[in-house]
Amino acid sequence: MANPEHLKILKQSVEAWNQWREENLDVKPDLSGADLSGANIAKANLCRADLAGVILYGAKLVGVDLSDAVIVAADLDQARFGFVNLSRASFIGSTLNGAFFYETNLVGALFYPAYCEMSVFTDCDLTGANFGGSLLRKANFTGSRLCSADFHMAKLRGAILRSTDLIGTKFNQADLSGADLGFAQVQYADFTGAELTGVNIQDCPIAKSTIFDDVTCKYIYLQKRLPSDINFEPGEFTKIFKADRSYSKLSVLETLINRFEKLLDDYPQGHESLFHEFLIQNPALLDVYGEPDSKPKFPFPEGESPLEKKYVEPDVIIKYPSNKYKLVELERPGKHWGTKQGQTTSELNQAAFQACSEWDYYIRNHYDLIKDKYPGISNHRSYMVVIGRKTHANVGGRNPEEYRQYIAGQYPCEICFYDDLLDKAKQAHAALVALSL
Repeated sequence: MANPEHLKILKQSVEAWNQWREENLDVKPDLSGADLSGANIAKANLCRADLAGVILYGAKLVGVDLSDAVIVAADLDQARFGFVNLSRASFIGSTLNGAFFYETNLVGALFYPAYCEMSVFTDCDLTGANFGGSLLRKANFTGSRLCSADFHMAKLRGAILRSTDLIGTKFNQADLSGADLGFAQVQYADFTGAELTGVNIQDCPIAKSTIFDDVTCKYIYLQKRLPSDINFEPGEFTKIFKADRSYSKLSVLETLINRFEKLLDDYPQGHESLFHEFLIQNPALLDVYGEPDSKPKFPFPEGESPLEKKYVEPDVIIKYPSNKYKLVELERPGKHWGTKQGQTTSELNQAAFQACSEWDYYIRNHYDLIKDKYPGISNHRSYMVVIGRKTHANVGGRNPEEYRQYIAGQYPCEICFYDDLLDKAKQAHAALVALSL
């Protein structure tokens, strides 16, 4: 509870309080648990004051010195702070819902955690402030300095971080769904593991130093929603933002997309070698973000092949950062997924079996023979079969997703149309174009 003598002096007047502070520099003011709701204590010297559990609901604090103050478990809802010094102040467990801060010094302030729904921080200095685990839904930080601040595991749904300085700020595991980061500076910011679905990053200068590892993101907003009518696949957002956004050959990529589309239209029954060669020569069409290796041969030791083959040979292995791999089987675009009776074709079944059984068997049993060239492939690999075109005749009148689910139930394998490769390349091109504007 508050020291009654201290509280009595403060209630006399701000002038009496400040004079008492000057005459008692060695005394730490104790206003803990006091009810100061609605109070106007402008220009009061509350440096190092103990305000634990204080009630300042709707209070007006202008020009107040609250540096190093302990304001834990306090009620600051709807309070208004203008030109206040709150550097290194501790707000642990406090509620600041709807509180308003204007040109306030919050350098090194500790909010770990606090409840700040719909709070407003306008033109404030929050350098090094710690909001870890705080609830900041729809909080507004417009124009504030937040460099090196810590928002790990904070809930920032719908928050406004527009035109803020976020250089070196940590957003690890934070929820930024629907947040507005337009015009924000995010160099060296760390978004590892963050939820970024619906974030607006229009005119936000993303730098190579910005970390987007393992984020979750279905779509974002630049000048408009991206992707326009579908969602990013898992991990795709991270791939796009790790790409070289200054890429100067976007027109070349667009030309390749057009050539690939024409090749598919002109040779619908063409042999897979025709498309294999084209894709290997232009690997961005197979995967914009990976490094392809064409026709690698995995040799069996003498007498150890279960099918009496000398080697297995994936059409392509795509290598990604952190030693992750995708093994790809390319079939003809003229092959079908389904029969007229709605069953998967033998062609599709055989391709999935080859990818997920033969190749997988080899990697599990003979990893030591390929580990130097493909380190980590024993633990981090996936399989994909590219076959057929997205036509009614190809799928036998059934929804393609039914075939995907059936194959997934039999083999750990992704199947896709050549049209899917084309769509992914177009989507990546659109994303890179938007980021280069």
